[in-house]
Amino acid sequence: MASKNAEQLKLLFARVTHDILSPIHSIQGLAEITAKEPDLNKRTEYGLILLKMTRDLSQRVEKIIREYYDPNHSTDQINLSKMTQSIIDQIRPPDEMSIEISDNTEIPFFSHYNRLYSVLQNLIDNSVKYRSGNMGFVNVQFDDVVEGIVITVADNGIGIPEPLQQKIFHEGFRLSQNNHGYGLGLYLIKNLVDELGGKIELENSSVGTTFYVKLPNTNLQ
Repeated sequence: MASKNAEQLKLLFARVTHDILSPIHSIQGLAEITAKEPDLNKRTEYGLILLKMTRDLSQRVEKIIREYYDPNHSTDQINLSKMTQSIIDQIRPPDEMSIEISDNTEIPFFSHYNRLYSVLQNLIDNSVKYRSGNMGFVNVQFDDVVEGIVITVADNGIGIPEPLQQKIFHEGFRLSQNNHGYGLGLYLIKNLVDELGGKIELENSSVGTTFYVKLPNTNLQ
C-alpha cells in the first residue's frame, strides 16, 4: 500500500509539473506581448484572454489534486471536440501550426474527464513542440470502435527513430537532450492510458508520427 501511494504521489507531482508548464509558458508569452502592446483595445483583449487562461489553469490544478483524493469518482459524458479545442486554446500553438479536429463518433462517450484531458494535452503539445519546419500540422481524430473509441493524433513532425521507440514511454526519456522538458510527457500518457483501461500504439513514418489510443466507453461496460 505504501509503495502504491508513493507511485500515485510521484505521478501526481509529474502531472502537476508537466501538464501545467505548457499553459504557463503560453501565459508568460502572451503577458510579454500585452506589456508591449501600445493599442489599448488590444491590451484589453489580451487581458481578457489571460484572465480566462489563468482561471482555466487554476481549475485544472484543482481537478488534478482532487483526483488524487477521489480517484474513483464517477465518469462523465465527454464532448471530445470541445475538450480538444479547450486544450488548443490553452497551448496557444504558433499561427503557422494547423490543428484539425475530426470527431466521427456517434455513440455518447463516457470516461474520466481529467485523465483523458491530460492524455490529449500531452499528445498535442508534443506534436507542436516537435514540429518540423514552419508549416506544421496536427490531426486529432475520434472514431467509434467496439466498446469504446480510438483517438488518432497524427503530425508531420520530426518523427521518432526506430531504435528509440521502445524507450519513449520510460520516465525521464527525451528525444533530444537539446529539447526543453523533463521526459515526463509520454511516461504520463502511458500511465494514464493504463489507468483508463486503454492501450496506446505508435506508428512512425518519414513524415511524422501517429499515436493511436484505444479507450473503453465506461457507459458500455
